[in-house]
Amino acid sequence: MEQQGKKVISRVLNYHKTQWKQHKTIYMLLFALLLIITPVLSVKAASSLKLYYDKKNVTYTGKQIVYKIDGKQVSKKNYPGIVIGSTSLVSYKDVFVNSKIGITSSYSSSKGTLTLKKDYTTIKFTLGSKTVYVDGKKQTVSQAPIKVKFKSTGVTKILVPARFVAEAFGYNYSYNSSKALATITSPKTAALNLYDYNEKKWFTYRGTQGKVKVDGKNVSVTTLPSILHESTTMVQVKKVFATTIGAKYTYNKEDKTITLEKNDTTIVMTLDSKVAKVNGKKKTLPHAPMKLKNKANGKTYIMVPAYAVSSYLGYDYAWDSSTGTSILTEKADVVEPDNQTPPEEEMEYVNLPITDTYKNIYDELKNKSYKTVINSNYTTTAVLGDFTKDTQVYSDREVFQLKAYSTFSKIESYYTTDNSLVIDVEQSTATNNTYTYSNSIVDSATVTYNESSQSSKIVLTTNVKQPKYELQLSDDAMTLTVVVYYNYIENVNVNYDYHTDLASIDMLYQATMNVTSDDTNVYIDLPFTVNSIGNLNYNISDGYCVKAVASASKDNTTTRITLTKSKTSTYYTSQTDNNLTLVFVYPDSGTNVDLRIELPSGVSYSKVTTEDLYYKNQFKVIIPGDYVSYYDENPVKIYSSMVSKTAVSLNSSGNTVILVTTLTLQGFKLSEGSSYIGVEIGDPKDIYDKIVVLDPGHGGSDTGAIGSGVYEKTLTYNILYKYAKNYFNSSTSTVKAYWTRYNDSYVTLDDRAAFASKVGADLFISLHMNSHTTSSPNGTETYYSTVNNKTLSNGLSSAKLASIFQNGIINSFNFTNRKVKTANYAVIKKNTVPAILIELGFISNSSDLKKINNTTNQKKYAEKIYQLTEEVFKQYPTGR
Repeated sequence: MEQQGKKVISRVLNYHKTQWKQHKTIYMLLFALLLIITPVLSVKAASSLKLYYDKKNVTYTGKQIVYKIDGKQVSKKNYPGIVIGSTSLVSYKDVFVNSKIGITSSYSSSKGTLTLKKDYTTIKFTLGSKTVYVDGKKQTVSQAPIKVKFKSTGVTKILVPARFVAEAFGYNYSYNSSKALATITSPKTAALNLYDYNEKKWFTYRGTQGKVKVDGKNVSVTTLPSILHESTTMVQVKKVFATTIGAKYTYNKEDKTITLEKNDTTIVMTLDSKVAKVNGKKKTLPHAPMKLKNKANGKTYIMVPAYAVSSYLGYDYAWDSSTGTSILTEKADVVEPDNQTPPEEEMEYVNLPITDTYKNIYDELKNKSYKTVINSNYTTTAVLGDFTKDTQVYSDREVFQLKAYSTFSKIESYYTTDNSLVIDVEQSTATNNTYTYSNSIVDSATVTYNESSQSSKIVLTTNVKQPKYELQLSDDAMTLTVVVYYNYIENVNVNYDYHTDLASIDMLYQATMNVTSDDTNVYIDLPFTVNSIGNLNYNISDGYCVKAVASASKDNTTTRITLTKSKTSTYYTSQTDNNLTLVFVYPDSGTNVDLRIELPSGVSYSKVTTEDLYYKNQFKVIIPGDYVSYYDENPVKIYSSMVSKTAVSLNSSGNTVILVTTLTLQGFKLSEGSSYIGVEIGDPKDIYDKIVVLDPGHGGSDTGAIGSGVYEKTLTYNILYKYAKNYFNSSTSTVKAYWTRYNDSYVTLDDRAAFASKVGADLFISLHMNSHTTSSPNGTETYYSTVNNKTLSNGLSSAKLASIFQNGIINSFNFTNRKVKTANYAVIKKNTVPAILIELGFISNSSDLKKINNTTNQKKYAEKIYQLTEEVFKQYPTGR
């Protein structure tokens, strides 16, 4: 076609040759046309490749990638890289073997395996498989290596995923899509070849080679720099902690123990074990000590986890990611107060706000609207490629991309109850696959295709709880970008309030944290969190419990807040939404309450009521009147780690409701203070001295027996919950009651029995109605199980409990006495406390049904069950 175009133009030019002057403009246009047509035709001719792979002929029309190493092109003109499934594949020989990289290779045609090796890094591929082994460890690549025949030359080459190979050998890789150019650059620092005595093999370390600074002075560690191994900074133990810090160091070759002694602290560690002892107490190290030989100088070094050993020896540790430096600073001695007399008034010790460096970006992230749904208005079916992580390193986010071979239509995303991030891609097809990421805020991504709905689902599991994220769609609607943001610290505030020191940390979103402590320090590690208040150390000379606060970057992605406290004080944590609070107290200092609720002037404590929503891990404290604005100015003070949050609202009766949510089911007890309500919270058995579980039989889809249109489940519910709760929850009741069901719901028999153990119950009473195939049987009978009939220390057993209730009911009501009986019903057999099952009357007998279906009678039955329960506890006290 190109030659035909040129001939046409030539004939036209000859024809007009004699008329040049008159048709000069036409000639110029024709020349321009020649210049335009030629390159266009040339590009078209080069825009496709004739290939053979996967046992078929393929006309490849995608991008033909050029590869450069340190600025020099290494890919061959006739054998460019190709893109399959958004992954660039290239000849391993052209780019990685016959180049300055100098990788050695071996290929087994019989096994279809390709082995690449440089220094002590070995990659083993199997053609056609996405499973690859790097130094023996299994990994998954986005695209399998393949054997490709270039039909223009007849040459066959093995193509491998370019980025994966480059980065596995420590090279930097970048790709310019518009130029179809892949750039590979050599690492700035030469790799370290190290021998691991535990693994008994050499390996090539290509990560950060760090520096160390102690009390402002640089420590020379050039013989073997600190290394980041499994996300932990490892440093030379002898050089850093013995020579520089001055700890006494010994190494026992026989038992492989490392001992450091400084002042009153002795640390004993063992090679290749995470278990250490600090002054005889067991501690868990983030990484086991390592014994390594540096091939460069032939010397052997013992490396230990920097931040753990530093903290044990009384040093604050910080990681400066910009310079790759471990910064160790000796802590000031904590002086114990002569007395623990609390200050009389509230006071703020220190407020550490976000720095100016991060303020603008934090405000933007805090106030922005995050796009979680995208509708492109296209109707084509998107063919999805791989879900890949952007290799560019960002300081406060990670970026993932999903490329498609046609346009996306509609995308929706949301978090599930188990904190997985789900991305639904409508009108799409995909290959089922799972991608894993190391040292990432996203642990894995699983792609599944649903053929029936013609849609795909990507499920991301994250290493922190529900991080903020947003979706972005490219202009051509063929690339979906998922941006997942790290957390930020907005503010750290330490203050004193009523016999306690409170350290409050406000975050961009709810923090995922790891809290550890020793005698004088509490360490709050915040993974994937920007240290937006900066590296700092602030002494609190007048602190009641807290004596200092420090913040530092523990590593590239983790911020550590350290709170130094007096040895005799204790602490617990409380988390509400984006706030994390640590509460410090002295034992027996007067803080015998877990919640302090200020009582508005004019409100009588006697008018305050409560409601237990134990089935939701919640309870309400109800203040008569509208005091919502009052509690905005006088918030509830939380002193318990079991309280996850509190909320204040106005109910339909015009009263103020303080809703308290706990981490697990908790008991609670109110007490009257001088101008406040104190609330004690704890396991039910620690709060109440008498606990019963009441079990209204059946429920939900399980109707139980039916007689004359009356359901057994309705009768048991009315008697044992609807009416009995008025007695058990009354102000005169001494018994705490929990119900297995509080509405018309189905609860399994096993769950009913197990509920007694969950709440620490002393008794279990199940109510049922009997039935028979004939109408004559009638009366009351009470069952217990011989399997669960152990006599308790107070003398009570299931048999005695059954006897008390059977006799009490028969003596009070006109029912035939069918006696106490035994049976292995699940709710009484599988129980852990004295348990009975009452068959109150026969729903199949007209006389019994008339009694048990009467509202007045039901209230009396409920009252009698309550009275008998009180009688049991009086006769058989729990001793609590």
